[in-house]
Parts: sequence; structure tokens; C-alpha cells
Amino acid sequence: MEIHQRRCTNVMELREECEFCKAYAAREAEASKRRAKAKAAEAAMNRHSSK
Repeated sequence: MEIHQRRCTNVMELREECEFCKAYAAREAEASKRRAKAKAAEAAMNRHSSK
């Protein structure tokens, strides 16, 4: 019984970790999109100001 319980808590922990990883991946994707936009905006500003 004890072993079974331990296995169950392990599965729950893994599931929580998985949720955390998904949330982290989503945040990373958002952040990288924002960085790309900022970089593009900066490049556009540099193009305009160099003329």
C-alpha cells in the first residue's frame, strides 16, 4: 500500500512539473515574440534615423 501511495504522489508531482513546464514554455514563447518585435522596431527606428 505504501509503495502504491508513493508512486501516486510521484505521478502527481510529475504532472505538476509538466504543467509548470508548459506554462514556462508558453511564457518563453511570449517573451521571445516580444524580443523579436522590439528588435524589429529598433531596426526600423535605426533605418529611419540614419537617413
